[in-house]
Amino acid sequence: MVAIIGILVAVGMPQYQNYLARAQVAEGLSMASGLKTAMAEYHNTNGAFPPKSMTIDQRHEALGIATPTEFRGEYVKEVEAMPWGSLKVRFLEAVDGVNTLIADKTFYLIPTENGGSISWRCACAYRDSRPCRVGDPPTGDRIDEKYLPSSCLEESAADPADPVDPDPVPWTSADGDACWDTSFGGWVAGKTGNTSTGNQTQINQYAELGYGSGVYSAVAVAERWYCE
Repeated sequence: MVAIIGILVAVGMPQYQNYLARAQVAEGLSMASGLKTAMAEYHNTNGAFPPKSMTIDQRHEALGIATPTEFRGEYVKEVEAMPWGSLKVRFLEAVDGVNTLIADKTFYLIPTENGGSISWRCACAYRDSRPCRVGDPPTGDRIDEKYLPSSCLEESAADPADPVDPDPVPWTSADGDACWDTSFGGWVAGKTGNTSTGNQTQINQYAELGYGSGVYSAVAVAERWYCE
């Protein structure tokens, strides 16, 4: 029995750490939302993003926003407006309570002009010409992109000709297989990435029972019954 518990812990802990990292990354996306609006308004007014010739302080002043270090949160160290319209989010160090998987790492929000509107995607590098894309090993202070929200990653990596996956569909018993989507925060229609024998049937039963609160918290559900 002790050996079995040890195996379960060894398997479950990495998934739990991944879940914590993704949960902390969400703060960075939230804190960058105001900068995204300011950057879009600047582009609409000037027909271009702030140039590289501007200093960091000049860019933030032109956008009418606070300095990078004033965008500080529980896990986020700063959010900086970059040249070409990109936004850089840097996390605090592990000693500040940040998960070691993302501590002192950065990710970027990259804008695309769409004939009058601005759309955003996230990636570990600030320009498409940089080598870091989904699936590539991170280098330097770049975050591993598997800790970024899947919907954001799909948009950043997709070819314009490729379809973008739809938003998650909340699961009902009529949908068949269920799994727990961390970004959605609940059960959705889809298969689990935990492919142990008989596991999908068990997960469907747990979804039917509404596990995800109480003793079977969302954290516990996410680390065991995550989507593929």
